[in-house]
Amino acid sequence: MAVEAPPGAGWHASAPQKLIDVSAYGVDELDRTGAARPYDVSPDGRRFVIVKPTKTSQSDRPQIIVIEHFDQELNRLMPVK
Repeated sequence: MAVEAPPGAGWHASAPQKLIDVSAYGVDELDRTGAARPYDVSPDGRRFVIVKPTKTSQSDRPQIIVIEHFDQELNRLMPVK
């Protein structure tokens, strides 16, 4: 959303207008959690970037493998002499 806010003695803003339709990029306009938003605006406010998700299958997705108690398992398999 964008508003015009002309300089002056008080705060006045125009009615909000949609700046870009983000639905084509898989972005939820109503997500206000602030968690890992897939877009950002440059500090000068002139540019923005949107990360567009790709269509991948389940097997193509990156995975994270968590090994709990790795040090204990390592000591069991390779005890220190």
